[in-house]
Amino acid sequence: MKRKVTGYFTEEQAKKVIPKGVYCYDENGTCPFWEMRADKREQENGYCHWLKEGDWEVDGISLLWDQCKECGINDDLEEDELEE
Repeated sequence: MKRKVTGYFTEEQAKKVIPKGVYCYDENGTCPFWEMRADKREQENGYCHWLKEGDWEVDGISLLWDQCKECGINDDLEEDELEE
């Protein structure tokens, strides 16, 4: 079942549900703040409810559509993860 967020989250609360790593998913599932918008073009259809921003709204490159994190939360990789 896909988790979706509702209501207001503090950054501390968001850190508890946003996956670790550089992607909007991990072994526990997809980030509840991430969404793929059906009403947008391919490769411009990623949306982050935490940032309140979609690929189509960003000047420059955004890879939300490919589930690459833009929020910067929990994206630090441990040394052993870098070596894999």
